[in-house]
Amino acid sequence: MSSTGEQPNDWAAPISRSWQLDDLGHYATNLAPQIREQESMALHTTFKIGGPADLFYEPETEDDLIQILKACRHRKIPVTLIGRGSNLVVSDRGIRGMVVALGDKFADVTVYRPNELQRSSWHDILGAENIRGDVYYLYIEAGMPIAELSHDCGQKGLAGLSFACGIPGTVGGAVFMNAGAYGASIEDVVIATRFLDEELNIRTCIGQEHKFGYRYSIFREKNYFIVGTLLLMQHWQRDLIQKEIDDYTNRREKTQPLDEPSGGSVFKRPVGHYTGKLITEAGLKGYGIGGAVVSEKHAGFIVNRHHAKAMDVVNLVHYIQQTIKKRNGVELETELRFVGDYLPEELALVGH
Repeated sequence: MSSTGEQPNDWAAPISRSWQLDDLGHYATNLAPQIREQESMALHTTFKIGGPADLFYEPETEDDLIQILKACRHRKIPVTLIGRGSNLVVSDRGIRGMVVALGDKFADVTVYRPNELQRSSWHDILGAENIRGDVYYLYIEAGMPIAELSHDCGQKGLAGLSFACGIPGTVGGAVFMNAGAYGASIEDVVIATRFLDEELNIRTCIGQEHKFGYRYSIFREKNYFIVGTLLLMQHWQRDLIQKEIDDYTNRREKTQPLDEPSGGSVFKRPVGHYTGKLITEAGLKGYGIGGAVVSEKHAGFIVNRHHAKAMDVVNLVHYIQQTIKKRNGVELETELRFVGDYLPEELALVGH
Protein backbone atom coordinates (compact mmCIF):
# COMPACT_ATOMS: atom_id res chain seq x y z
CA MET A 1 0.00 0.00 0.00
CA SER A 2 1.18 3.52 -0.57
CA SER A 3 0.02 7.07 -0.55
CA THR A 4 1.63 10.19 -1.98
CA GLY A 5 1.55 13.21 0.33
CA GLU A 6 1.42 16.61 -1.37
CA GLN A 7 4.05 19.11 -0.27
CA PRO A 8 3.22 22.83 -0.17
CA ASN A 9 5.02 24.90 -2.79
CA ASP A 10 7.30 26.47 -0.18
CA TRP A 11 8.13 23.23 1.65
CA ALA A 12 11.90 23.81 1.28
CA ALA A 13 11.93 27.57 1.93
CA PRO A 14 13.57 28.58 5.25
CA ILE A 15 11.13 29.84 7.86
CA SER A 16 13.80 31.17 10.24
CA ARG A 17 16.73 33.50 9.71
CA SER A 18 19.62 31.99 7.73
CA TRP A 19 23.24 32.43 8.81
CA GLN A 20 26.49 32.79 6.88
CA LEU A 21 30.17 32.32 7.69
CA ASP A 22 30.63 36.10 7.84
CA ASP A 23 28.20 36.19 10.76
CA LEU A 24 30.88 34.61 12.96
CA GLY A 25 33.00 37.74 12.61
CA HIS A 26 36.52 37.42 14.03
CA TYR A 27 35.57 34.91 16.74
CA ALA A 28 36.51 31.79 14.77
CA THR A 29 38.90 33.05 12.10
CA ASN A 30 41.29 30.12 12.59
CA LEU A 31 38.44 27.62 12.23
CA ALA A 32 36.86 29.24 9.17
CA PRO A 33 38.64 27.04 6.59
CA GLN A 34 36.99 23.95 8.12
CA ILE A 35 33.48 25.45 8.32
CA ARG A 36 31.22 24.55 5.40
CA GLU A 37 28.22 26.56 4.24
CA GLN A 38 24.94 25.11 2.95
CA GLU A 39 25.98 21.55 3.77
CA SER A 40 23.35 18.94 2.85
CA MET A 41 22.25 17.14 6.00
CA ALA A 42 21.22 14.15 3.89
CA LEU A 43 24.96 13.41 3.81
CA HIS A 44 25.12 13.27 7.60
CA THR A 45 22.08 11.22 8.62
CA THR A 46 21.46 7.50 8.28
CA PHE A 47 18.00 8.33 6.89
CA LYS A 48 19.70 10.18 3.98
CA ILE A 49 17.12 12.94 4.46
CA GLY A 50 17.42 16.65 5.20
CA GLY A 51 17.94 20.08 3.71
CA PRO A 52 21.07 22.21 4.12
CA ALA A 53 22.68 23.39 7.33
CA ASP A 54 23.61 27.07 7.14
CA LEU A 55 27.00 26.28 8.70
CA PHE A 56 28.61 22.89 9.40
CA TYR A 57 31.71 22.14 11.46
CA GLU A 58 33.49 19.00 12.72
CA PRO A 59 35.80 19.77 15.67
CA GLU A 60 38.91 17.68 16.28
CA THR A 61 39.65 18.67 19.89
CA GLU A 62 37.85 19.89 22.99
CA ASP A 63 39.44 23.30 22.48
CA ASP A 64 38.01 23.45 18.94
CA LEU A 65 34.59 22.49 20.27
CA ILE A 66 34.64 25.09 23.02
CA GLN A 67 35.88 27.80 20.66
CA ILE A 68 33.15 27.25 18.06
CA LEU A 69 30.45 27.12 20.73
CA LYS A 70 31.71 30.34 22.33
CA ALA A 71 31.91 32.02 18.93
CA CYS A 72 28.32 31.06 18.17
CA ARG A 73 27.21 32.27 21.59
CA HIS A 74 28.92 35.66 21.10
CA ARG A 75 27.23 36.05 17.72
CA LYS A 76 23.89 34.59 18.90
CA ILE A 77 24.05 31.85 16.26
CA PRO A 78 21.92 28.82 17.20
CA VAL A 79 23.80 25.51 17.51
CA THR A 80 22.66 21.96 16.80
CA LEU A 81 25.00 19.22 18.03
CA ILE A 82 24.87 15.87 16.23
CA GLY A 83 26.81 12.63 16.12
CA ARG A 84 26.40 10.31 13.15
CA GLY A 85 22.77 11.34 12.64
CA SER A 86 21.46 7.85 13.33
CA ASN A 87 18.09 8.79 14.81
CA LEU A 88 17.54 12.20 13.21
CA VAL A 89 14.89 13.36 10.79
CA VAL A 90 16.20 16.71 9.59
CA SER A 91 13.67 19.14 8.14
CA ASP A 92 13.49 19.49 4.36
CA ARG A 93 14.23 23.17 5.00
CA GLY A 94 17.47 22.21 6.70
CA ILE A 95 18.90 23.56 9.95
CA ARG A 96 19.41 27.23 10.66
CA GLY A 97 22.60 28.29 12.37
CA MET A 98 25.60 26.07 13.09
CA VAL A 99 25.60 22.28 13.05
CA VAL A 100 28.49 20.88 15.10
CA ALA A 101 29.12 17.23 14.24
CA LEU A 102 31.11 15.06 16.63
CA GLY A 103 32.29 12.24 14.42
CA ASP A 104 35.44 10.38 13.43
CA LYS A 105 37.66 13.40 14.15
CA PHE A 106 36.44 13.44 17.76
CA ALA A 107 36.81 9.76 18.64
CA ASP A 108 39.95 9.14 20.70
CA VAL A 109 40.04 6.25 23.19
CA THR A 110 42.16 6.16 26.36
CA VAL A 111 42.50 2.87 28.25
CA TYR A 112 43.28 2.93 31.97
CA ARG A 113 44.18 0.16 34.37
CA PRO A 114 43.07 0.97 37.93
CA ASN A 115 46.53 2.14 39.03
CA GLU A 116 46.70 4.46 36.02
CA LEU A 117 43.26 5.87 36.80
CA GLN A 118 44.41 6.48 40.38
CA ARG A 119 47.21 8.69 39.04
CA SER A 120 44.97 10.62 36.65
CA SER A 121 42.55 13.50 37.20
CA TRP A 122 39.79 10.90 37.49
CA HIS A 123 41.06 10.05 40.99
CA ASP A 124 39.90 13.42 42.33
CA ILE A 125 36.62 13.23 40.43
CA LEU A 126 35.61 9.68 41.36
CA GLY A 127 37.37 9.21 44.68
CA ALA A 128 39.75 6.34 45.44
CA GLU A 129 36.98 4.29 47.06
CA ASN A 130 35.08 4.15 43.75
CA ILE A 131 37.97 2.85 41.65
CA ARG A 132 37.95 -0.94 41.40
CA GLY A 133 41.09 -3.00 41.03
CA ASP A 134 39.98 -5.83 38.74
CA VAL A 135 38.66 -4.00 35.67
CA TYR A 136 39.61 -1.78 32.74
CA TYR A 137 38.46 1.82 32.38
CA LEU A 138 37.99 3.37 28.94
CA TYR A 139 37.56 7.08 28.33
CA ILE A 140 35.83 7.50 24.97
CA GLU A 141 35.37 10.79 23.13
CA ALA A 142 31.78 11.44 22.10
CA GLY A 143 32.26 10.97 18.35
CA MET A 144 33.42 7.35 18.51
CA PRO A 145 30.97 5.02 16.69
CA ILE A 146 29.46 2.79 19.37
CA ALA A 147 29.35 -0.28 17.09
CA GLU A 148 33.04 0.10 16.21
CA LEU A 149 33.87 0.40 19.91
CA SER A 150 31.82 -2.74 20.62
CA HIS A 151 33.79 -4.77 18.07
CA ASP A 152 37.14 -3.35 19.21
CA CYS A 153 36.38 -4.24 22.83
CA GLY A 154 35.37 -7.75 21.80
CA GLN A 155 38.67 -8.28 20.01
CA LYS A 156 40.53 -7.15 23.14
CA GLY A 157 38.52 -9.39 25.46
CA LEU A 158 36.64 -6.55 27.15
CA ALA A 159 33.03 -7.40 27.95
CA GLY A 160 30.05 -5.11 28.43
CA LEU A 161 29.32 -3.61 25.00
CA SER A 162 28.36 -6.64 22.89
CA PHE A 163 24.77 -5.41 22.75
CA ALA A 164 25.92 -2.30 20.85
CA CYS A 165 27.55 -4.17 17.95
CA GLY A 166 24.83 -3.04 15.54
CA ILE A 167 23.81 0.34 16.96
CA PRO A 168 24.64 2.94 14.28
CA GLY A 169 25.26 5.99 16.46
CA THR A 170 28.12 7.46 18.49
CA VAL A 171 29.10 6.99 22.11
CA GLY A 172 27.86 10.50 22.87
CA GLY A 173 24.52 9.78 21.25
CA ALA A 174 24.29 6.47 23.08
CA VAL A 175 24.75 8.18 26.44
CA PHE A 176 22.36 10.98 25.48
CA MET A 177 19.49 8.54 24.83
CA ASN A 178 20.70 5.58 26.93
CA ALA A 179 20.87 3.40 23.84
CA GLY A 180 20.39 -0.31 24.29
CA ALA A 181 19.47 -3.66 22.79
CA TYR A 182 18.94 -7.27 23.85
CA GLY A 183 18.20 -6.41 27.46
CA ALA A 184 21.30 -4.28 28.00
CA SER A 185 22.03 -0.57 27.65
CA ILE A 186 24.89 1.89 27.85
CA GLU A 187 24.01 2.79 31.44
CA ASP A 188 25.30 -0.65 32.49
CA VAL A 189 28.91 0.38 31.81
CA VAL A 190 28.93 4.19 32.19
CA ILE A 191 30.81 5.47 35.23
CA ALA A 192 31.06 9.18 34.44
CA THR A 193 30.47 11.61 31.57
CA ARG A 194 32.33 14.82 30.78
CA PHE A 195 30.18 17.57 29.28
CA LEU A 196 29.98 21.28 28.61
CA ASP A 197 27.31 22.98 30.69
CA GLU A 198 25.18 25.94 29.64
CA GLU A 199 28.04 28.31 30.48
CA LEU A 200 30.42 26.16 28.36
CA ASN A 201 32.38 24.99 31.40
CA ILE A 202 33.68 21.40 31.49
CA ARG A 203 31.83 19.41 34.15
CA THR A 204 31.46 15.74 35.05
CA CYS A 205 28.32 13.72 35.66
CA ILE A 206 28.87 10.66 37.90
CA GLY A 207 26.79 7.53 38.47
CA GLN A 208 23.17 8.21 39.35
CA GLU A 209 23.52 11.86 38.35
CA HIS A 210 22.96 10.62 34.77
CA LYS A 211 19.31 9.86 35.71
CA PHE A 212 19.26 7.02 33.21
CA GLY A 213 15.89 5.59 32.21
CA TYR A 214 14.42 3.88 29.18
CA ARG A 215 15.94 5.77 26.21
CA TYR A 216 16.56 8.66 28.57
CA SER A 217 19.32 10.51 30.42
CA ILE A 218 19.64 13.90 32.09
CA PHE A 219 21.16 15.18 28.85
CA ARG A 220 17.76 15.00 27.16
CA GLU A 221 16.41 17.67 29.51
CA LYS A 222 19.47 19.92 29.83
CA ASN A 223 21.20 22.07 27.23
CA TYR A 224 24.50 20.23 27.72
CA PHE A 225 27.08 19.03 25.19
CA ILE A 226 28.54 15.58 25.88
CA VAL A 227 32.31 15.54 25.35
CA GLY A 228 33.18 11.99 26.36
CA THR A 229 32.37 9.21 28.80
CA LEU A 230 34.25 6.86 31.14
CA LEU A 231 33.26 3.21 30.86
CA LEU A 232 33.99 0.28 33.16
CA MET A 233 34.80 -2.92 31.27
CA GLN A 234 35.34 -6.46 32.56
CA HIS A 235 37.99 -8.76 31.09
CA TRP A 236 36.44 -11.93 29.65
CA GLN A 237 37.18 -14.71 27.20
CA ARG A 238 37.58 -13.20 23.75
CA ASP A 239 35.94 -16.10 21.90
CA LEU A 240 32.84 -15.93 24.10
CA ILE A 241 32.46 -12.19 23.53
CA GLN A 242 32.89 -12.67 19.78
CA LYS A 243 30.26 -15.42 19.75
CA GLU A 244 27.84 -13.07 21.50
CA ILE A 245 28.58 -10.32 18.96
CA ASP A 246 28.14 -12.76 16.07
CA ASP A 247 24.80 -13.95 17.48
CA TYR A 248 23.51 -10.38 17.86
CA THR A 249 24.74 -9.46 14.37
CA ASN A 250 22.96 -12.44 12.81
CA ARG A 251 19.74 -11.56 14.62
CA ARG A 252 19.87 -7.97 13.37
CA GLU A 253 20.59 -9.01 9.80
CA LYS A 254 17.62 -11.39 9.81
CA THR A 255 15.13 -9.04 11.42
CA GLN A 256 16.09 -5.44 10.53
CA PRO A 257 16.26 -3.56 7.20
CA LEU A 258 19.98 -2.88 7.36
CA ASP A 259 20.26 -2.58 3.57
CA GLU A 260 17.99 0.51 3.36
CA PRO A 261 18.40 4.03 4.78
CA SER A 262 16.49 4.47 8.03
CA GLY A 263 16.68 6.21 11.37
CA GLY A 264 16.58 3.00 13.37
CA SER A 265 13.69 2.14 15.66
CA VAL A 266 10.94 4.73 15.14
CA PHE A 267 9.02 4.36 18.39
CA LYS A 268 9.79 3.66 22.01
CA ARG A 269 8.36 0.40 23.27
CA PRO A 270 5.03 1.08 25.00
CA VAL A 271 4.50 -0.66 28.34
CA GLY A 272 3.00 -4.10 27.84
CA HIS A 273 3.28 -4.08 24.05
CA TYR A 274 5.70 -4.63 21.18
CA THR A 275 5.59 -1.78 18.68
CA GLY A 276 6.42 -3.93 15.66
CA LYS A 277 3.63 -6.38 16.54
CA LEU A 278 1.05 -3.59 16.91
CA ILE A 279 1.99 -2.09 13.54
CA THR A 280 2.06 -5.49 11.82
CA GLU A 281 -1.36 -6.46 13.17
CA ALA A 282 -2.70 -3.13 11.90
CA GLY A 283 -1.67 -4.20 8.39
CA LEU A 284 0.79 -1.35 7.96
CA LYS A 285 3.85 -3.28 6.78
CA GLY A 286 4.73 -1.89 3.36
CA TYR A 287 2.48 1.15 3.79
CA GLY A 288 4.10 4.31 2.50
CA ILE A 289 3.65 8.03 2.17
CA GLY A 290 5.79 9.60 -0.51
CA GLY A 291 9.18 7.91 -0.33
CA ALA A 292 8.87 6.78 3.30
CA VAL A 293 7.75 3.18 3.79
CA VAL A 294 7.07 0.93 6.79
CA SER A 295 9.63 -1.85 6.44
CA GLU A 296 8.28 -5.26 5.49
CA LYS A 297 11.18 -6.82 7.38
CA HIS A 298 10.48 -5.06 10.70
CA ALA A 299 7.40 -2.89 11.18
CA GLY A 300 9.16 -0.84 13.85
CA PHE A 301 11.32 0.73 11.13
CA ILE A 302 10.53 3.31 8.46
CA VAL A 303 12.86 3.20 5.46
CA ASN A 304 13.74 5.79 2.84
CA ARG A 305 12.93 3.83 -0.29
CA HIS A 306 12.01 6.43 -2.90
CA HIS A 307 13.97 9.63 -2.16
CA ALA A 308 11.81 10.40 0.86
CA LYS A 309 11.38 13.88 2.25
CA ALA A 310 11.30 14.63 5.97
CA MET A 311 7.60 15.45 5.75
CA ASP A 312 6.96 12.02 4.24
CA VAL A 313 8.39 10.55 7.45
CA VAL A 314 6.47 13.02 9.63
CA ASN A 315 3.17 12.22 7.92
CA LEU A 316 3.80 8.47 8.02
CA VAL A 317 4.72 8.55 11.71
CA HIS A 318 1.55 10.55 12.40
CA TYR A 319 -0.57 8.08 10.42
CA ILE A 320 0.88 5.12 12.33
CA GLN A 321 0.33 6.84 15.68
CA GLN A 322 -3.28 7.66 14.84
CA THR A 323 -3.96 4.17 13.53
CA ILE A 324 -2.55 2.40 16.60
CA LYS A 325 -4.27 4.79 19.00
CA LYS A 326 -7.63 4.21 17.32
CA ARG A 327 -7.15 0.47 16.99
CA ASN A 328 -5.43 -0.39 20.29
CA GLY A 329 -5.77 2.68 22.50
CA VAL A 330 -1.97 2.87 22.69
CA GLU A 331 -0.08 6.13 22.19
CA LEU A 332 3.24 5.59 20.44
CA GLU A 333 6.05 7.94 21.43
CA THR A 334 8.80 8.53 18.90
CA GLU A 335 12.39 7.47 19.46
CA LEU A 336 13.37 9.51 16.40
CA ARG A 337 14.40 13.14 16.89
CA PHE A 338 12.95 15.73 14.51
CA VAL A 339 15.40 18.61 14.18
CA GLY A 340 15.73 21.68 12.02
CA ASP A 341 13.43 24.25 10.49
CA TYR A 342 10.04 22.65 11.16
CA LEU A 343 6.83 24.57 11.66
CA PRO A 344 5.23 24.04 15.10
CA GLU A 345 2.22 22.40 13.48
CA GLU A 346 4.50 19.95 11.67
CA LEU A 347 6.17 18.88 14.91
CA ALA A 348 2.78 18.65 16.60
CA LEU A 349 1.84 15.89 14.15
CA VAL A 350 4.38 13.57 15.80
CA GLY A 351 3.86 14.80 19.35
CA HIS A 352 6.87 17.14 19.54
